[in-house]
Amino acid sequence: GPVVVCDVALTEICTALNALGKPTRLTILGGTGSGISNDSTSYSRALVEAARVTNDRFGASTVVIRGPVPHRAVLEEFARSDVFLYPCSWQEPFGMVALEAMSAGAIPVVSDRGGLAEVLGPTGYLITWPKNEPTGNTDTFVKAIIEILALTEPDRAELREQVRKRAAASFSWPSISAMTDSVLLSHLETIPPATDINA
Repeated sequence: GPVVVCDVALTEICTALNALGKPTRLTILGGTGSGISNDSTSYSRALVEAARVTNDRFGASTVVIRGPVPHRAVLEEFARSDVFLYPCSWQEPFGMVALEAMSAGAIPVVSDRGGLAEVLGPTGYLITWPKNEPTGNTDTFVKAIIEILALTEPDRAELREQVRKRAAASFSWPSISAMTDSVLLSHLETIPPATDINA
């Protein structure tokens, strides 16, 4: 299946994989800002140019930039993908996009920024992003993807199921509710009894 990507260093990773004889198709989803914004920016223009160079070298559909798409289409793309690549360069506060990809069974290969490690837990691939490195550690991302693509189909399916289970067990509404109840109940005993202010 394809690899879904969401951030910088995309075409560098795609180029490296294809140059190593690992035919890889990248699908890039999203706009240039929040919501469905698709205004041209220096980032989006650079990404389009990098995709063009990669496509000229490896074929017209190697990098597909779909731009802003409805949320349902994002989830469908995740479900069709073997890998979710998120070389995030900032301190991602939580990583909802990684969690959604995991819920759909896409194996996450993400940078160790912010809350992404908490989302992945023991599943997926957490890649160290060196400080002060704008393009991160592309070689390590490439190695992780090659390792995933080298798995047998049953082994890859098992890994996809593990990431789905991680997402459901730790971040479904019933799981969050149970964790919240547990925290609240554990603190109930430490709350002093109310005093009657009319006494």
